[in-house]
Amino acid sequence: NNSLKEISFGERSNIQGIIITELGLLSDLEVFKVEANGLKGTIPTELGSLTKLREFSLRQNSLGGEIPGNLLSSTDLEVLDLSQNNFQGLFKVDGIIEMTKLRTIRIAINDIVGTFPIELTNLTTLEIIDLSTTLMSSPIPTEIGQLENLQELRLSGNSFNGTIPTELGQLTDLLYLYLDSNGF
Repeated sequence: NNSLKEISFGERSNIQGIIITELGLLSDLEVFKVEANGLKGTIPTELGSLTKLREFSLRQNSLGGEIPGNLLSSTDLEVLDLSQNNFQGLFKVDGIIEMTKLRTIRIAINDIVGTFPIELTNLTTLEIIDLSTTLMSSPIPTEIGQLENLQELRLSGNSFNGTIPTELGQLTDLLYLYLDSNGF
């Protein structure tokens, strides 16, 4: 059924196995949410064709491999939560600049390497960034001060270094700031 709008399985629904590539055919899918279950394997690149996605959450499963770069092709995406899995490699943010509705991005507790994605600082709709407990290392870019709607910034448990940007003080909506266990 190509008109399916939402697939959602709450915590401990005992959903096991891999994500099938055929889900990429559900062209009207807006919500794909399978949290705290037993999904394993990788995220199929075919899911990059789901251009109407608003929420994509696979938090707390056993998924691995790299996060597909084309996953960020939905300009309607508001929530991306891939935290608490076994993802590895770079977090590819090539298409993220067009994601003008993105409010939440969580990729915490994964083996993601690289630097703080400076492209995120162009997304002024962001309210939550959670990159905690990954393998990222770099200074936090001063451009972080552009995120006028940011309410929560979690960068704990990485190797971020340098000076904590004073521009964080410009974020008048910021309620939660976690920078512990870094190299500052």
